[in-house]
Amino acid sequence: MKNGMFALALVTVGSLSLGGCKAKLEGSLTVNGAPFEVSSCRSGQANGFMGVDLSNEAGATIRLVQTPMNVPQVLYLQGEGAQATVVGTCGSLTIRTQNSTINNIRNVEGNANLQCAGAVTIAGAMSFQNCH
Repeated sequence: MKNGMFALALVTVGSLSLGGCKAKLEGSLTVNGAPFEVSSCRSGQANGFMGVDLSNEAGATIRLVQTPMNVPQVLYLQGEGAQATVVGTCGSLTIRTQNSTINNIRNVEGNANLQCAGAVTIAGAMSFQNCH
């Protein structure tokens, strides 16, 4: 009986901790005029930069890197393991670190307004929270 109650307590605590850290994504983006449905986000810290990766279900990623001039450097990755296409510095990005960390990666939140015309055209606005 004690083991069952302990297991239930662990599941409950685990569910609460995961539920509190679920990413929140709002807005819409297009890539080359087609809708880009952002399904997940990841803190740039996981890849060694200040910024965020916004990905869709197909594995394509819009990478927003915060430059020292406070302008986002935008890159586009067609899919998992694909070579990044540099779109350029365009639009605006506000990004803040949050207090929470998961696996030593600090969560980030913020918003982006993009009007990028380069090798890939990316446009729209997105807000994000709890990206880790």
